[in-house]
Amino acid sequence: MPEQKTYSVLVTDLFHYMDKEGATLVDGFSTWEDARAYARARTWSSVQELRTQGMGLDELKQRFLIFGETAMVIGGQNYSAWDDIDYFIANEPRPEEADWSAIGRRARGA
Repeated sequence: MPEQKTYSVLVTDLFHYMDKEGATLVDGFSTWEDARAYARARTWSSVQELRTQGMGLDELKQRFLIFGETAMVIGGQNYSAWDDIDYFIANEPRPEEADWSAIGRRARGA
């Protein structure tokens, strides 16, 4: 029986990007779409955690670049949440769009 292809997401803590502990590989996504949804949600959630009332978009972007977390899909088509960062900063997600934990559990059958 052929081995089933899975996809992974590489999550990078921007504050610790130079440290070994600054990157985490999340394995086991059965589809590229699930891995992409997880990467988007994980990054968008990170932006939301840094957002405060009255904060300007430029300030939020600067905070994100120092303290945020970004993610990219490994395998299949290239996708990096960096491609959507300006959208994430300019827009607040619906709760389900940033719930990376639930997306990960559902997508990986955990």
